Amino acid sequence: MRIEMKYIGVPLAGMTNARRTVTLPEGSTVDALIQSLIDDSPGTSRDNFRSVTCMVNKKNAGPNTMLHDGDEVFILGILGGG
Repeated sequence: MRIEMKYIGVPLAGMTNARRTVTLPEGSTVDALIQSLIDDSPGTSRDNFRSVTCMVNKKNAGPNTMLHDGDEVFILGILGGG
């Protein structure tokens, strides 16, 4: 299945575009998408995703949220400041 992915504020080695299309097996979850990104980005680890919020089709999503063909996943890095 094809997933449209957008991200902002997530430090991923070698990922210079803020959008990409990812192909995953049917029945994949948000966590499987994140693992796919880690596997495809040398120098990237689970630590890069410790402080992110994920949304699927504009709704908050957890790691076990099931994905479906054509879903749009937005990964937002949590930014701190003062």
